Amino acid sequence: MPPIHDTAYPRLKSSDSEKELNEIYTPTADEFDLVHTLTHSTAMRIGFLVLLKIFQRLGYFIPSENGGDIKSNYANRRRVKSFLYSPAHAVQRRH
Repeated sequence: MPPIHDTAYPRLKSSDSEKELNEIYTPTADEFDLVHTLTHSTAMRIGFLVLLKIFQRLGYFIPSENGGDIKSNYANRRRVKSFLYSPAHAVQRRH
């Protein structure tokens, strides 16, 4: 039986190797360009990249544990979705 993170209901693994972390979660040049275009502070950039990379890995957004700033979370999610599904940035989700 495959591990849960390799099934139709992917989850984040509890631990990844350094190689996996680099391959899966290192932002590309296009992603860096996008984050600098859409965000204005370091905290927003980090949050946006975390959302983007987790969405690419899982194929869905994870819920915020503490709620956070709802408007900011919603705006970031819309930006991530528009980036992922734009023809100019054909980003392939990784499972």
